[in-house]
Amino acid sequence: MKKVITFVVFSAILVSLSAQEGWYFQTPANIKKIAFIDNNTLIAVGSGIWKSDDFGESWKGTALGYKFRDGSVNHFLNSVDFFATSVGFAVGDRGLIMKTVNGGNNWERKYGPPFDPFVTSFTDVQMLSSNVIVVIGLTKNGTIDESVIIKSTDGGDNWTTIKVDPGSYYNDLDFVDENSGWITANNKRALKTTDGGNTWISFALPSTIGYNYSYSLDFIDANNGLISTSLARQVVKTTDGGSTWRVIDISIGGSSFSPSLVYFSTGTAYMLKTGGGLMKSVDHGENWSDVSTVPDGYGDRIVFDSPSKGVAFNTGSNVINHTTNGGQQWDRKEWDPKSIFSFDQSHSWAGNDDYINRSRCLLKTTDGQKWQMISIQSDIPNIIGLNNFDFKTTTTGYAIANHQLSPTNFTISLVKTTDGGLYWKKLYTSIALEDHYMLNDQFGWIVLSNGSIYKTLDGGVTWGNQTSFTSNLLASVQFIDENYGFACGWGGNFLRTTNGGLLWNRSVVTGYDGADLNGLKFFDSQIGYMVGKQNFNSFVLKTADGGLTWTNITPPNLNWMLYGNSFQVKGPSELYVMSSEGILKSNDAGASWQKIQQISQTATNQFSVLNSQRIYLSDVGGILYTENGGITDIEEEVPSFTPGSFTVSQNYPNPFNPETVFNLYLPESGYVRGSVFDIKGSEVAKIIDGEISAGSHRIRFNGASLPSGVYFLRVDSAFGTKSIKILLLK
Repeated sequence: MKKVITFVVFSAILVSLSAQEGWYFQTPANIKKIAFIDNNTLIAVGSGIWKSDDFGESWKGTALGYKFRDGSVNHFLNSVDFFATSVGFAVGDRGLIMKTVNGGNNWERKYGPPFDPFVTSFTDVQMLSSNVIVVIGLTKNGTIDESVIIKSTDGGDNWTTIKVDPGSYYNDLDFVDENSGWITANNKRALKTTDGGNTWISFALPSTIGYNYSYSLDFIDANNGLISTSLARQVVKTTDGGSTWRVIDISIGGSSFSPSLVYFSTGTAYMLKTGGGLMKSVDHGENWSDVSTVPDGYGDRIVFDSPSKGVAFNTGSNVINHTTNGGQQWDRKEWDPKSIFSFDQSHSWAGNDDYINRSRCLLKTTDGQKWQMISIQSDIPNIIGLNNFDFKTTTTGYAIANHQLSPTNFTISLVKTTDGGLYWKKLYTSIALEDHYMLNDQFGWIVLSNGSIYKTLDGGVTWGNQTSFTSNLLASVQFIDENYGFACGWGGNFLRTTNGGLLWNRSVVTGYDGADLNGLKFFDSQIGYMVGKQNFNSFVLKTADGGLTWTNITPPNLNWMLYGNSFQVKGPSELYVMSSEGILKSNDAGASWQKIQQISQTATNQFSVLNSQRIYLSDVGGILYTENGGITDIEEEVPSFTPGSFTVSQNYPNPFNPETVFNLYLPESGYVRGSVFDIKGSEVAKIIDGEISAGSHRIRFNGASLPSGVYFLRVDSAFGTKSIKILLLK
């Protein structure tokens, strides 16, 4: 496929990736590692990078989400480490190295040795100083797995391959100072360095270890350290820097132990066992006792900043457990956003599915970046979920609440908040409730699965029944003003009123008798759109005469069941529809469609379009967000040929002012970095830095902010490096 991609000159090399490069996760997703910057500030990595400055009460995404897919394989950031509070590094799959110099608020990519990124995964990182960094990982030489150690002494600008170890698997990395460090490995081994990682010596651990892998390790100084052995009820201890080792068998309950251990100079150590049980030692690992069980057994990793304060999480999950008293109690937070609604660039809400702490069913942002988990209050007991939000102001909004009457009995209520989501008041309750539309503080309508329509004139205090002339399910309702309203439902039923519902005119949409009309959205009293399904095939319809006639504008190859939350209308001709491959957008009332979203690996019916640039997705493991309309995958065309090798064409026009175009051809998907340099060799613009799919790409470069002169465009990829000379004349 050929893609037209527009890039602009960045004013600085260090940029906020979230503002420039497509989609990123705003809430934690597929967490792989968490690091403490200070006692309250956390950085988490996984499908992206997130920062919390309040010990996990709220999070914001600070870098582009790096979850992507090769066939059926997902890739992530795997580890993160900080030196002091400002400089940090994160590493991950595809040989990815990221650096921050401002406490994790912004990140830039760094490039390690030229390993093949398709088979290279960096698994752990340690910062010895602000300039010295050591990374371990795994790559391949043909079919042979090779563990690698790389090191930088200039803040990540240049890297040296220190060691390549065929047939080995490195698990954990720990330095106690700039010289002394350790690595755990397979075959009951550990590696040690005393010169800052330049050379390494392999140590054999005791043969009585019950499992082949030594896994997590933590040293408190150059001599004293503990190593856990995955799936074995043992810990290995040294007090002489690895000259001798002693196996300590742990007899307390639990079939096996997970590979996570922390050790403090005070003698306090923690380790997890299968099922999330936390064990503690207060005598440098000699004796162990049970402390607690992490809620619902959710934890195979622990990170502690002090003997009292730490977190536990399950690798690849969105659940983080927090403790401030050494694991005696845990505060569990599950970040699993569902339904989402955006009011403006700052204020958005999302339903949250925490199946243990049900009251924590709301996520909220007031700055468009940082999301906070809300424990809601209500006059309804046992609310277990909120969805179908509609906020009229930043404080007043409506939603559908699911709540539990008994262990086996549930119902649904329309609820209202006037304080931005902290407290919700019941307006109407019925298990048959399907949709609502509150026009203002007084007038509102609801529709039910039995075909009923109810109206309120007093803000939901009382409701009056209106005649719908159908007993089929009504799925959606909307009013333009106090008079003009519309509803739709199953059996192909479409209803319209011009007098506030005193009289509803029901009709069956021509050609859709028996179809499920699942959702409608009108821009004004005449122009509207409707979605549904018929014989398991979804469709999108448009009307320009208030619903008297409808035209089918269904995108080709939709392959997705459409409901009321599956589409958004932002103008008379601008609409967005979910498909099996992501969001489809039309700017011409459905005459043509563009695909604008591919980062999530599963489609979702939960998304909110604020405008053509700002879009939120939820129910994909986190909240995905773009500030540029997801332009990384727009304007696809059929290529005139299929490239056979990595190629960068000469730009055209050349000379140019201020915009020029060049073609990039990739034989396979991969990371690509493209930069523009002046004649002195200084980088003046970074124009590509990310995952690019296989095929042909037409890339526009705008040099409006650069002076006239000769420049060089350099493109680096796993397939080689290409450079061309370009001339800017103003």
